[in-house]
Amino acid sequence: MTVTNKKTLANFIANKHAVVVVKVMMGVIALFAGAQIIIPTQPVPVSMQTVVVSIIAFTYSPRLSFATILTYLTAGIVGMPMFTKLSSGLYFFLGTTGGYLIGMLLAAPVMGIINSRLSEKFTKRFLAGFFSCLIGHVIIYFLGVSWLTTIIGIKQAIYSGFIVFIPTGLVKILIFSSLYHYITGVNRKNAL
Repeated sequence: MTVTNKKTLANFIANKHAVVVVKVMMGVIALFAGAQIIIPTQPVPVSMQTVVVSIIAFTYSPRLSFATILTYLTAGIVGMPMFTKLSSGLYFFLGTTGGYLIGMLLAAPVMGIINSRLSEKFTKRFLAGFFSCLIGHVIIYFLGVSWLTTIIGIKQAIYSGFIVFIPTGLVKILIFSSLYHYITGVNRKNAL
């Protein structure tokens, strides 16, 4: 009698822990890609990472979104070229973007929790997505500017670390909220 224990991709994916690992890795890859799509501004570049953070926050559990962003940050700090312009290391992390990166770590679970609660109250998911993203961006910018203040002073940090980001931040929030509203609407129609 021969017993074959085949290790197939389907068996691997069926494993709950494997699914978590795959989700974390997909999130890390998306955060990496978002960091490379930039508009070079000083002292902090505009990137697509906040959009990726929003996607992670809305599609992962709060715990998994935190773990995903923590994995991304850890990989970058220990030397993998994960940050903007393929930068890495503790020195880069402690530089001008450090507060924004920590802000993303804290904002993602908060955005996910707020979005879940607001989605139950609002019939329009656009509003839930918009307010959740807005609160997440406030967290990211608050921590980013607070950190930046220690490097370039409060007046310059508020201007170049927050005010210049308002237009692009609002555009990203509006685009993401609209897409989120559309996608969740399509999913609801398909579920019927």
